[in-house]
Amino acid sequence: MRQTLSALLAAVALLCLAPAPALATVSTTSPSAAEIADARAEADAIAAAAGVQDLFDNVTDSRAPALRHRASGVVCTFEPHSPVNRIVILGDLARGDHLGCSTRIAGFVQSLYMTRYSEPMSADQVLANSVIAIHQVHPDARPYTGETIALQGPTAPAIKTARFIFKVQGVDEFSRSSAAGHGDWMITLRVTGPLDNAMAGDLLSEATLVNILAPPRR
Repeated sequence: MRQTLSALLAAVALLCLAPAPALATVSTTSPSAAEIADARAEADAIAAAAGVQDLFDNVTDSRAPALRHRASGVVCTFEPHSPVNRIVILGDLARGDHLGCSTRIAGFVQSLYMTRYSEPMSADQVLANSVIAIHQVHPDARPYTGETIALQGPTAPAIKTARFIFKVQGVDEFSRSSAAGHGDWMITLRVTGPLDNAMAGDLLSEATLVNILAPPRR
């Protein structure tokens, strides 16, 4: 079942006990028309800043800005007014075949990538490339061996995952990189944030991917 960002944040909040400002989208009340309009305007601004209005549709219907990538069907959902909210076009593939969207949720930076490779790639291959990139940027990266979370059912698409600890500005942080097939597309998700809330970051990443990969409701 597809979930809203607010629902995912509420689950993360149970684990990480983040302060209220970090969980601004968690609310027990329905969004007002003004709040939805504000979120829609922010989604439009994110798309305009990246020049991708022709590649994304604004599907915002809550307090969280949301843009759906037309070709893959993947929805990028953003924490309202986060300074890291953005979409980028990447690589040397055809325009729109390799994109990423970033946001910060409950203290974790989340980067979601959608790629349609010119040659078939498995989730294992994509994850291996992601791991190489992590070690290039963070040579001190070492495996995370703590508790982890899995939300997938037995018939769900395979999610391949690697978890790390590395230093950011001298402080150990938890990072998870995952890859999964989604039709003709490969989805890669990286989540990085406080090591002492690693379980929350793992849950955020797992829930986000399960939500993306879930079959559409009929």
